[in-house]
Amino acid sequence: MSSHRRVLWAAVLILTAAVVAGADLPAHLSHGGFTSPHFESDRALELIGKHFVPGGNSTLAIVRSDDLTVDDPRFAAALTDALSDLPDPPLVSSVHYWNTGRRELLSTDRHAASVVVGLAGESENERVASYEQLRQAFHPPGFEVGFTGLAPLLSDFDHAVDHDLTRAELVAAPLLFLLLVLFFGSLVAALVPLVVAALTLTVSFAALRALTLLLPVGYVTRNVVVMVALGLTVDYSIFVVARFRRELARNGEVSAAVARTVATAGRTVLFSAAVISLASLGLALLPLPVTRALGLGTAVSVALCGITSRTVLPAVLALLGHRIDAGRLRAPRSAGVRESGDGFWYRLGRAMVRHPAPWLVTAVLAIAVLSVPAARFHPGSSDQRVLPAASASRQAADALPAGFPDAALDQLQVFIRLRTDLRAEEGGKALEDWRGRVGRLPGAQSVRLWAGTPHTAYLTVKSAGTPDSPAAGRLVRQIRSLGPPDGGQLLVGGLAARNTDVLDALGGRLPLLIGYLLATVCALLCIAFRSVVVPVKAVLTTTMSLGVSFAAVTWVVQEGHGSRFLGFAPTGYVGAIEAVSTLILVFALSVDYEVFLIARIRERYDQGAANSAAIVEGLGRTGGLITAAAALVMVVAAAFTTSPVITVKEIALGVLVAVGVDATLVRMILVPAALQLIGERNWWTPAFPSRRPSTRSSPRCG
Repeated sequence: MSSHRRVLWAAVLILTAAVVAGADLPAHLSHGGFTSPHFESDRALELIGKHFVPGGNSTLAIVRSDDLTVDDPRFAAALTDALSDLPDPPLVSSVHYWNTGRRELLSTDRHAASVVVGLAGESENERVASYEQLRQAFHPPGFEVGFTGLAPLLSDFDHAVDHDLTRAELVAAPLLFLLLVLFFGSLVAALVPLVVAALTLTVSFAALRALTLLLPVGYVTRNVVVMVALGLTVDYSIFVVARFRRELARNGEVSAAVARTVATAGRTVLFSAAVISLASLGLALLPLPVTRALGLGTAVSVALCGITSRTVLPAVLALLGHRIDAGRLRAPRSAGVRESGDGFWYRLGRAMVRHPAPWLVTAVLAIAVLSVPAARFHPGSSDQRVLPAASASRQAADALPAGFPDAALDQLQVFIRLRTDLRAEEGGKALEDWRGRVGRLPGAQSVRLWAGTPHTAYLTVKSAGTPDSPAAGRLVRQIRSLGPPDGGQLLVGGLAARNTDVLDALGGRLPLLIGYLLATVCALLCIAFRSVVVPVKAVLTTTMSLGVSFAAVTWVVQEGHGSRFLGFAPTGYVGAIEAVSTLILVFALSVDYEVFLIARIRERYDQGAANSAAIVEGLGRTGGLITAAAALVMVVAAAFTTSPVITVKEIALGVLVAVGVDATLVRMILVPAALQLIGERNWWTPAFPSRRPSTRSSPRCG
C-alpha cells in the first residue's frame, strides 16, 4: 500500500474515533467562566449566599399582574402558594416582600413583585440547570413571570450562542465553496479544502471534549474555535493546493509535485500553525476559565489545522493527481498566479520598489486615520446587553431599574464581618459610622442594610453610574479602601465590582501576555528567516492591524455606528475579555500572512535574487494567494458577525476588519515598501552574517 493511502486510512480511523469522542461535546460545555472564584466580588456573593440567602442572591424572579396590585391579598396568596409548591431543589430559598417586609422588592407601579431566588447547586452549571427547572415549574396562575440575574442571563446567552454555530456554518459553507470555485476554476479543487476543513473541525470537537475533562469549556470557546479552525484550514489549503497545481503543471509528475509541495508550502503551513498555536496559548496566561479554555482550545485546533494540511491534504492530492482539475469551469491559470511576471501583483511590486516612500507614507496615513476611533476605546465586563434585545432575561434586566429602582441586583453588594457584636452599642455605632462614610463618597446615592447577624452584615450601595461606568469602578475601589468598620472583613460584590475585578485581572496580566507574544513570535520568526529586522517589522506592522481592528469594534459595538445593519443595540463599552481574545487572534492571523509573504521573498533572496527583485517576485507569487486566503477567512468571520450575541459578533468583527486591512494595506503595500527601504539590512543577524545562507531551514511557500 502506498504511503498516501496509509495516511488516508489513518485519517479515516481518526475521523471515526473523533466522531464518537466529540458527539456529546454540547452536553459537557460549561456555562459562564467569565469570572474567577478568587475575585473579591465572587467571594462576597458566596458569603452573602452562605450567611443570608441560601443558594445565592444573583437571580431574580419578577411576578407581574395587569389586573391585581401587590396590595391585593390574592396577589400575595398566588405568589407564596406557587413558591411553596416548588420542590427543593431547584429552589432552596426565596426572599420577597411577604417574608421580609422590604418594600424595595415591590415595583413602583404596584403591579409587580420581585423574588430573590436561591438556586440549588455549587457550580455555575448546576445553578443554571436549577434555574431552567425553576423556569419550567414556577407559573402562578394568571401572572406573568420573568427572570433575570446571572443564571438566567447565562442560560439565554448559551442557548443563543449554541444556535449561532449552525447559522454561521449555513452562511459560510456555500460562500466558501463559491469563492474557492472562482479562485481555482475547478469543482474538485474547490471541494478539497472544505473536506479537509470538515476533518479538522471534527477532530477539534473531539479535542475540546477531552479538554472538558481538565477545565470548563464554554459555548463561546467552541464557536471561536470553529471560526478559527475553519478559516485557517481553508486558508492553508489554498496555499498547498495552489502550489501542487503549479508543480504539476511544470513537470506533470504527481509524486514529484506532492514532494515539492510538502517541502515548500507544506513547511510554511506547519510553521505558521506553530506560530499561531503558541501565540494562542497566551490566552491561557489570563486568570479566567473562559480565556484559559479559549487559549488551549484554539492552540490545539490550529495545530490540527497545520497537521492535516501537511499530512492528509498532500495524501488527498496524491490520490487525485491530475484529477484535481476535474469539474473544470475554466482553463486553469496556474492556480490563480502568473508565471510570466506581468500580472497585477508583479506590477504593484515593481511600482513599490521604484517609489517605496510614497507607498509607505500613504499606507501609514490610511491606517492612522482608520485607527482614530480606538482612542475612545472603553473596556467593560459583559452584562445583559450582549444578548439580543428579544431575550427574556435581558428584557427583565433592562426593565429592572425603572420598575425596581432600589433592587439590589444591579447595586454594589457588601459583606461585612465585624469583631464586635452588632447588638452591642459599640458594634452598632461602628457599622453606622461606616455607612455614613460610604454615603459621603462621590457617586454613592444610598447605603442600605439588608440583613445582619451578631457579627455579619449584608448591605447594598446604590451607585450614580451604570455598573460598567468609570464612576462605579471608582466607587468600588473607594469602598474597598475604607476597610471594614472595626478591622474585621470587608468584601464588595455586585456587577460593578465584578467588572472592576475582571478589568484589574486582565490589566494586571496584560504586560505578561504582551511580553509572551513578542518573545514567542520574534524568536520563531528570527529562527525561521535568520533575521533580526524582519521580526521587529512584523510586530510593528501587526500592531497597526490591531489598531484598526480595535477602532472598528469601538466605532461599531461601543458607539453604535452601523449597529442597526448588524442587528444589535450599542453597549457603550467593548467587552474586555472579548478585546483580549481579539488581540491574540488578530496578532496570530496577521503573523500568518507575514510568514507566507516573507517566506517567498526569502526563498528568492536565498536563490540569489537582489532584495528588490525578491520583493517583486514574492509579492507577485503570493499576492493573489494571500488576497484569496484573506477573503475566505473574512467570509467565515462575516458569517459569525450575524450572531445576535455581541460577544461572538465583537470577536468576529475584530477579526474581519483586521484580516481585511492586514491583507491589503499592511502585507501588500506597507510591508513590501518597508522591505525595499530597509534594503539588504532586512536579512542582517549577528548569528548568521553570511549574505547567502542555506535555504534548508527557511519556510517556503507558493
